[in-house]
Order: sequence, then structure tokens, then C-alpha cells
Amino acid sequence: MKAIIEKSTDKIIYGPAATSLEKMNDVVTRYGGLPTDAFSDGVTDCGPLAIMQAKEIDAPPIKPWLYFLDFTAWRVESNFVVRDRVYRLLDDDQARASAKNKLAEIRYNAEVAGFDLPDGTHVRTELADQNRIANAHAGLVAEFSESVDFKGYQGWSVMTLAELEPIARAVFRHVSVYCFGAERGVSELIDTKTADEMLELDINDLFSAKYQELAAE
Repeated sequence: MKAIIEKSTDKIIYGPAATSLEKMNDVVTRYGGLPTDAFSDGVTDCGPLAIMQAKEIDAPPIKPWLYFLDFTAWRVESNFVVRDRVYRLLDDDQARASAKNKLAEIRYNAEVAGFDLPDGTHVRTELADQNRIANAHAGLVAEFSESVDFKGYQGWSVMTLAELEPIARAVFRHVSVYCFGAERGVSELIDTKTADEMLELDINDLFSAKYQELAAE
């Protein structure tokens, strides 16, 4: 982005905006400067005016989901036109809602990450994988077939109900008991916290601890 300033006062006359050579030359000409290449790097001198690069100064917080983004006014500083990104803490209700959205994202990532069975077999749990396992299991339970051709992480296999049952049970527990159970537990904790108190919470660690607690039962 570029901006045009009046050198004598540091007043910003145009921008900051995406650079348009035609527009910026028009502004420079109308304010008594000479048309110039507005795309050049650094400061471009135009008589009483100058064209400067514009940038935002950003120092994001560790937990940005607990803040809303605001901006200071543009100003001239060290041959740049700059403004600061300012992060302001949400109020308690907004912070709880935002923290729960972050928690749901953590739960989803854990849900679809898959897991290993005790024998080392890796089970994929993306939503499509969950649906395929549930569908195959339901068909075998209903005795639509004695076995199914099943494509898992390791490739093709023919599986009977006895073989698929422990996988379906493990997927059910991983998703419905451990992941969603952990999300609910942490969500209920969030309901008891203020925005300031949530700054001290590590949602990832809390979710992982609750997941392990449920898995150990």
C-alpha cells in the first residue's frame, strides 16, 4: 500500500490504498507536485508532497481468539505511513463463545486425526471414514452379508462382524465418548470463567487431559 502526504505538515492526503499509478499521479498533480512513478520503493519526492509506503505494525497476542481487532489512526513515522493493530479483550460472554469455538476446532482436529489399535493398526477417523465404518458395521449387524470388502489405512481386507466389531467400537469411543466428552468437560469449565481468567487457560492441554482421563476409565 502507498499513501501521499504533505511534507510540511505530515498530513495524509491520499490513502493508504492499493497503488494505482493513474490515481496517485492525478492526486499529486492536483496538489501541485510532479507526476511520478508511484510504484517505486521507499519515499518518492513530489515537490511539496511525498509518496510513502504504508504498513501495519502487528504484535498479536498468544490467544488471539479472546480479542477483537482494532486499529490506531494512520500516522507518518520514519519515512513510512503506519498504523498499529490493537487487540482488545472481549467481554466475558464474547470470550466464552470464542473460546468454545476454539475448543470445537481442537475437538474436530482430534476427532479426525485417527488412532492406533493395541496391535498397531492405524484407524482413520475422518468423517468419510467414520461413515464407512458405521455403514459396514450396521450392514453386518443386520446380516445383510456375512462379510464386507473393506478398504482401510493398510489397504483392502475382507472383514466379518467379529473382525469389524472392535474397530467400530473403538471409533465410537474415540469420537463420541472421548472427543465429545472432553469437549463438553472443558466447555463446562469455560462457562465458569471470565475473559481475564481464560487468559490463563490452555484449552489444548485441558482437552488432552480430559480425553486421557475418559480413555483411562
